[in-house]
Amino acid sequence: MEAYGKPSQDLFINHVFRFLGAPDENIIEKPMIGVDFSVISIGEYDVVVTVDPLFIVPEYGWYKAAWYAIHVLASDVAVSGVKPKYLFIDMNLPLSIHDDEIRELWYNIHVVANEIGLTIAGGHLERYSGVRFPMVGGGMVIGVTRRGEYVSTRNARPREKIIMVKGLAVETAATLAAFFPKILIKKYGFSKAREIIDRVFFMQSVVEDALTLSKMGLKTIVTSMHDATENGVCGALKELSLASGYGVRIYKEKLFLDPLVKEILDTYMEFSKTCIDPCYTTSEGTLIATVKEDYVSKVIDYLRNKGFLVEVIGEITREDRAIVVSEEGEEDIKMPLEKPFYRLFLSVYREYLSRGYEVKRYTRFEPL
Repeated sequence: MEAYGKPSQDLFINHVFRFLGAPDENIIEKPMIGVDFSVISIGEYDVVVTVDPLFIVPEYGWYKAAWYAIHVLASDVAVSGVKPKYLFIDMNLPLSIHDDEIRELWYNIHVVANEIGLTIAGGHLERYSGVRFPMVGGGMVIGVTRRGEYVSTRNARPREKIIMVKGLAVETAATLAAFFPKILIKKYGFSKAREIIDRVFFMQSVVEDALTLSKMGLKTIVTSMHDATENGVCGALKELSLASGYGVRIYKEKLFLDPLVKEILDTYMEFSKTCIDPCYTTSEGTLIATVKEDYVSKVIDYLRNKGFLVEVIGEITREDRAIVVSEEGEEDIKMPLEKPFYRLFLSVYREYLSRGYEVKRYTRFEPL
């Protein structure tokens, strides 16, 4: 299971980031761990750019598949505090997809892009052999702002407070609920289960969260934002420390789960007899941000009044460590050797089959 996901941070630092082609002084935010985007300076403007896989999961249905794919792409620009504006898509589709399915998929991509104000400015669409869902190409999202009017995780400084919006393990809960709904249907009935599944699914984006928070004041109040994805909230906090060059002190009792996320996670861990640490499991949709100390109460009140679950979970320090503090003492944040999400998902999948439930084929994993 170690093969799934990104290579080690050492590989990125010691190889990938050392070889970036011809140097250019206009690139003012270069590729680095913990920064979700690059920035190119052009005249009086900064262009914020991010690139990610085009991750289309047909099992979600075409609207949800498009929604998830586009929001994953747009979220990495939104955490700069800049509105995502232009979308470029490279769609490398499998030979098995029919024209009617392409029409429906593309229409839903258009609908989702329009919902968040993204203009599809170009791209590529073709069928190929040797490709399959969900990795069917890539996408680039661009935002444009006045010079310097964005934030980066490199901006975080000591004494600033760290806040978390939505809580831990959002994507993990959403994925389990979407693929193994019978567990929730048996527990709650069809209508209630569907409501829970949809509510948590559409939490998997930080576009609204980040753009709402940016209205408080970029740099003057909000100094950085980061999306917690593959390695969960603790992974995002470690990345924040690496990008800023400062330490991170997190208080374990402040780390929280949305009540529905907790209910889903507890249900599926009990079902599969597999426990994972929600701090380290994938959580697309969880926003981590740093806020100047004098404004943190104002920010918390503002977000709560907008309907967001949010807590202060720690602060930036001058220590050269990223740590979690609990009653047992201090513990360094370390990246797990295996991805907890994959272990839990596969355990639930096997138990689901063993009980005779019909299961959707999830194209993300080779063992299935």
